[in-house]
Amino acid sequence: MPVKFILAIAVKGRGMINSYGVATVALMWLMCWSLAGAQETDPEPGARKAQLEDLQKKVRQIPDATLSAPEKKAVDESLSDSVKELENIQKSAEKFKGLGFGVALSYTHDLGKRNRVVDASIVNGVVRVNEENNDIVRFMLETHYFFPFTSDHWYGDKGKGGWGPFVAFEPASDGGGPIRSIGAGIMFGWRRDKARSDSFNFGIGAIMDSSVKVLGDGVRENEPLPSGETEIRYKKTSQGGLLLLLSFAF
Repeated sequence: MPVKFILAIAVKGRGMINSYGVATVALMWLMCWSLAGAQETDPEPGARKAQLEDLQKKVRQIPDATLSAPEKKAVDESLSDSVKELENIQKSAEKFKGLGFGVALSYTHDLGKRNRVVDASIVNGVVRVNEENNDIVRFMLETHYFFPFTSDHWYGDKGKGGWGPFVAFEPASDGGGPIRSIGAGIMFGWRRDKARSDSFNFGIGAIMDSSVKVLGDGVRENEPLPSGETEIRYKKTSQGGLLLLLSFAF
């Protein structure tokens, strides 16, 4: 459901993303957050840890006549190791959830009404675009919050994967403001092991770029310049698009 909703906005909502980019991103993020919040975290590690600690106390109370001191020590150490392992699993699960910033590789497909123009020239009185840039690969900062998968079929073990909302942004580098672009959507993450927090994450959503270079009003590709003009005009505007995101958390 969330993925289909995001794709519908990206494909059909071109004008909406362009005109209401910030609102669209914010509403999408809140939608994903509410959907993810409906899922419960996996209580298994905590429950098992409590059971093992209770069993450990009972083992220590067994009289030596029933269980020798070396045997009691061996069982106690085994239970202690199991408790520590479950603690590591819980800590890794909490870290896996996210809320910290990480670097992600992103791909953006522009869905605005105008093409992103890098360079254009006048050839025989007609405007010719020499270079466009509607598909962009770039690094962005992202933060996410994962809730665990509730079914084993996702990864063979529901404790190794999760999904939830993400927010990503690209800092500006030209002095035009602190942020050049911002996006949001839904992200999926997979861990190699329950006791490790490192994961591979994939996200899909919408993005709004605040500084997109396009041909100026009245200047059209493959058409003569407006009457009385001799040079190509450009302008900066905001446009939205589809965002795909890959990140590796450690």
